[in-house]
Amino acid sequence: MTVSNNEDNIRLIVVPSNLQTPFKTIKPYKGSQLVVNSGRVYELNKANFKDPHNTAQKLTKKQQPLKTIFLAALDVSKDSLMVGKNCELWIATKYNPVYLLLDFFTNALSRENVRMVSFQDLLEQFERSETLQDLVDNGIDLQQPLLQICESVDENGETFYKPSMHKIVGYLSSKVDRLAQNLPSALVAATKKKLVLPGFEPTDEVLQVRKKLLAIELIGSYVDAKYLEELKKLYPTEILDSYMVEYKKKEQMTALAEENINTLNGMNAANPKKRKVEKKVARKEVKKVAVGKGALDGFFKRKV
Repeated sequence: MTVSNNEDNIRLIVVPSNLQTPFKTIKPYKGSQLVVNSGRVYELNKANFKDPHNTAQKLTKKQQPLKTIFLAALDVSKDSLMVGKNCELWIATKYNPVYLLLDFFTNALSRENVRMVSFQDLLEQFERSETLQDLVDNGIDLQQPLLQICESVDENGETFYKPSMHKIVGYLSSKVDRLAQNLPSALVAATKKKLVLPGFEPTDEVLQVRKKLLAIELIGSYVDAKYLEELKKLYPTEILDSYMVEYKKKEQMTALAEENINTLNGMNAANPKKRKVEKKVARKEVKKVAVGKGALDGFFKRKV
């Protein structure tokens, strides 16, 4: 297949394959670009081609990730290949409106007495949030997300809601547990590497605690610190804390040992010792002469 087009800049958005209608963009929310389609909400995330946790990733001479994208038609008989060398890749992932609701209820949960209100009353309150109002105007169902984080009661055919910290923490905890089991392998490897010293490695229990904390940090980019404080209470870190105390001791001992070795090597280099070489004196071998065979034996015999 030949290249029919070569573009320096391509902005590619990857969307689910079962979409039948185009995306509709709504107002950004706290830096997140949200779009709606067929009653569902999606978030557009710009791909970071450089993985800071993958040391084996191939980079350019300028230490930049490769950003070339090849686009081709399904019919290989057509010249429809497009090559982009400096590209943007955006990925549309499902976004649960529950995170918008959590942000909306942050102030309400700070009050001592929170009363139950009908869904119609909530819709009127949602008008204060442009993003929530956009979701309502585009036919996004907010009642199901409300049930995930609110206490509810049905009276006379109408449902009343009240945000519940207990239900909120339970919902976020389920997300933490799922995230912890599906963290990128490069991130897990980099995390474990930071906990390892020669002859000193973390147990599986320590790694599990660390992965849960990583998952909480990821969720922290979506929810208020108030929720995170309550969420962390469900995940004790004593085993990790104890390990880190021993890790610090081992690290200091290793650093001290290396410092002592370097100091000793420096002293040896500054004051080299000369070895005294003992000279070996070669002994002259004296040959034994048999009796009567010596050089003076004949002389004494003539005198006799």
